[in-house]
Amino acid sequence: MPELSPDERIRNFSEVASGYTPGMASAEAMRCLLCRGATAKCVRNCPIGINIPKFIAEVAAGKFTQAYQTIRKQNPLPGVCGRICPQEGQCQTQCIAALKGEAVSVAHLERFVGDWQRSRAGSPAGRPIPPEAPRVAVIGSGPAALTCAADLARFGCDVTVYEGLGQAGGVLMYGIPDFRLPKVVVEQEVEGIRRMGVRFCFHEAINGIEALRELLDKSGFQAAYVSSCAELPAASRIPAGNLKGTYSAQEFLARIRQALDGESALEQDVPLPSSRVVVAGGGNTAIDCARAAVRMGASEVTVAYRRSLQEMPARACEVEYARQEGIQFLPLSTPVRLIGDAENKLRRVECVETELGAPDPSGRACPILKSGSEFQLSADTWVMSMGQGPNPVWANTIRGLESGTQGGFEEKAEAHRTCIPGVFAGGEMIGGGAITLAMRAGRTAARAIHRYLSSRTVLSDGSTQNIGLRRRTVII
Repeated sequence: MPELSPDERIRNFSEVASGYTPGMASAEAMRCLLCRGATAKCVRNCPIGINIPKFIAEVAAGKFTQAYQTIRKQNPLPGVCGRICPQEGQCQTQCIAALKGEAVSVAHLERFVGDWQRSRAGSPAGRPIPPEAPRVAVIGSGPAALTCAADLARFGCDVTVYEGLGQAGGVLMYGIPDFRLPKVVVEQEVEGIRRMGVRFCFHEAINGIEALRELLDKSGFQAAYVSSCAELPAASRIPAGNLKGTYSAQEFLARIRQALDGESALEQDVPLPSSRVVVAGGGNTAIDCARAAVRMGASEVTVAYRRSLQEMPARACEVEYARQEGIQFLPLSTPVRLIGDAENKLRRVECVETELGAPDPSGRACPILKSGSEFQLSADTWVMSMGQGPNPVWANTIRGLESGTQGGFEEKAEAHRTCIPGVFAGGEMIGGGAITLAMRAGRTAARAIHRYLSSRTVLSDGSTQNIGLRRRTVII
């Protein structure tokens, strides 16, 4: 796929890869061995079950619109997934073509199909939602919420998405820089879901028990899906106090976006051309922060990761991009102390070397500090990117709601059902993960909500009766 050169891309936030041309897409698709339908290994390893051989065969034949329709039966966000879904660790690991060469690039082909359709006709509209359709509120608008809303619309539900910010997309819109995921792609994919009949209400944060009761008891909703994105940074093991120049990853990226959007930002809110930046972490967000810092003019950027590079969870292609852009990596090193000057400005980050020990509960080798291996890095900016969790307001304000291990909802035996009748949860509220895992959670929740609604109907006096709800499917 054509890409901007490192020297060119570090001067702007433009997308690095420009995408396939139709000829490139067809040529790549022709490499597919067209394994049989749903039994193909790539399909079985796709969290949302896209019929990969079918859509690739349609691309090979030049039937790009049909390929889009095939993908969108399972995936309402093809342009997004084609850019940030870790296919190299999912469907592409099972590609038979890789036995004698490289795996077929499912990601690039999915991106091409999504971009092709949006650049020409956009997303087709669904059928109108009937006035008697059951009403469902979706709280949040990240990938899990958007998938749930789209699937509920297909089931014939009247869906309203409530988003506390001004645009839909959650982490897709506010947590990933444009050089990896242009915001126009997210906006266009959200518009496709809107065309299915889903309504969006912005600047309406639904937090806590009272707001939830308002929706369920007074606004006529028969079910609600809570899918708040991860908002809170994981607790740092390194106290930063009020040192100037220290950020969580979410705040760092938000500050940069504010500056790029022309909003007022104090001088210390973004890295200056002379700044030296240290990012702690090894995930995609850490790499995003490092690459964004380079584009903002940082003179030196270092990523410190407590495990080896082989265990770094960030996508290999993003790590390679970072290397090309001059970012330094310090594997087997973990920051332990921040050192400021008399003016309370960050000046150095003290690190300790680590070695890998026995596996921890996640299955990865546990990093062990090496005694006497301390060293210091000069730094004006420190970014902590070592995980994040959901806003705990839900678990803290709803009586009888068990809290999950990360402060979110505890998932029940019935998919994503909470202790409150009619309330379901998903996305970061019960864990999170890769975009397709979040989307799978949204899909599972949509089916659970549909089953719940199908077993009961609301009578004119507000009571319910288990007479069943006739299934209405919206074809897109």
